[in-house]
Amino acid sequence: MPKEMGTSTQAVLWSYIGTFFSLSSGFLMLPFILLKLSGADLGLWYVFLSVNGLLALFDFGFAPTFARNFAYVWSGAKKLTRQGMTEQTGGEIDVNLFKLLYQSCKVLYLILSTVALLMLLSVGSLYISHITDGFSGQNYLLAWLVMCLSFFLNLYFDYYASILRGINAIKSINIALVISKVSQITISAILLMLGVGVLGAVIGFLAQGVIFRQYCKTTFFRNSDVKSIFKESQRKASLNEIFITIKTVLPNSVKDGFVSIANYTATQGSSIIISLKVSLTIVGHYSLVLQLINAVASVAVAINNAYLPTIQNRMVSRSKRGLQRIIGRCQAAYITVFLGGSIAVYIVVIPVVRLLRPEFSFSTVTFLLMFVYYFLFNQQSGYATYIAAANEIPYAKSFVISSIASVFLVFLSLQIFPNSLTFVVLAQIVVQACFNNWYWVQYFYRREGFAFLPTLGIGFEGWTNSILRR
Repeated sequence: MPKEMGTSTQAVLWSYIGTFFSLSSGFLMLPFILLKLSGADLGLWYVFLSVNGLLALFDFGFAPTFARNFAYVWSGAKKLTRQGMTEQTGGEIDVNLFKLLYQSCKVLYLILSTVALLMLLSVGSLYISHITDGFSGQNYLLAWLVMCLSFFLNLYFDYYASILRGINAIKSINIALVISKVSQITISAILLMLGVGVLGAVIGFLAQGVIFRQYCKTTFFRNSDVKSIFKESQRKASLNEIFITIKTVLPNSVKDGFVSIANYTATQGSSIIISLKVSLTIVGHYSLVLQLINAVASVAVAINNAYLPTIQNRMVSRSKRGLQRIIGRCQAAYITVFLGGSIAVYIVVIPVVRLLRPEFSFSTVTFLLMFVYYFLFNQQSGYATYIAAANEIPYAKSFVISSIASVFLVFLSLQIFPNSLTFVVLAQIVVQACFNNWYWVQYFYRREGFAFLPTLGIGFEGWTNSILRR
């Protein structure tokens, strides 16, 4: 197995197709959700989606950490390290190390998902009961229980997607995404039209998660190299070996976990905070716009996900010029797609929402502020991903501190300016702009030895040449 790992045009294309489908699936579901759910039901649905964001919290950073370590092993690394990267000693995959990493994933995720389910059924149920006046709505209790089941299954089988990212099977992940999203739209639309209410949307969500992860699992075991690894290595790791492996990746996993909590708090967490102070109808309007902007952001950062295994490979092989070309392409694509997508949402999608739901209202100023906030936030997160590709996570502390400050300022803004979402977003902008928005971009370029503007120029030039050649 050669050390060199590349990202094909097909992988990049499928990353955009998969992420675009994720975006469009939300848009395609909008008419059914807006027409068939009441204001309270709509707000509850978006609260469910925010709670689902807690998946990253219970995962506590193991998904990106395992993906990185699988990429290192797939690239020829012979041992795992707590921090940084060791020099590769050969191009062949260490089959025993790969198998040990795989078995460690299975054990760890079973523990994580079980703990998560118990907490959702206890603390989570109390929270949902509080905001719904004791589940006083059509199928609210059943919808919540189905959501808990979905959460458990999604978390338990999440490691298959992480492994596929690590072995550079980006195309397969996005095919799984397309198939699962089509299933979700179909099932949810039928059930919503039948008048099942929020339960219909939740059942569609459950189906999407199960189909996505089952496809990832099937694809993993069909991979010819994976078949060879499992055929060559029959040894079953002991619990002590698994414990040592988890202990090795734990330091950076903990940091990744705190970063996930911080990112959740700085994005999806705002819906939960707001739901404690304002009506579910206002929460629904805010969360709808948030979903649209996050969908645009997901498409914009898809390029990072496609190139991440290659970025890690270039770092392992110390190929600085190759790394700069990839980062330039990623950033050029991110800026172009985020800007174009946000304009499309404001000009096309928001008017359609108002047409379908005349009572929907949202401030233009608040929308523009949300655009600025999420553009800068996802950019800093992208650079944090590049930094972490070298198995270093120096940004964890500042991300956590910023998230705590953000929660405080959001609560304060709601106390001083009740029902004003504009000041909620302003509070978030101020916190991130103080440090994270600019420092980690600067940190990455200083560490790698090249600069932002020349790198961006290389990226735009690369895309231009690729388009003209076609």
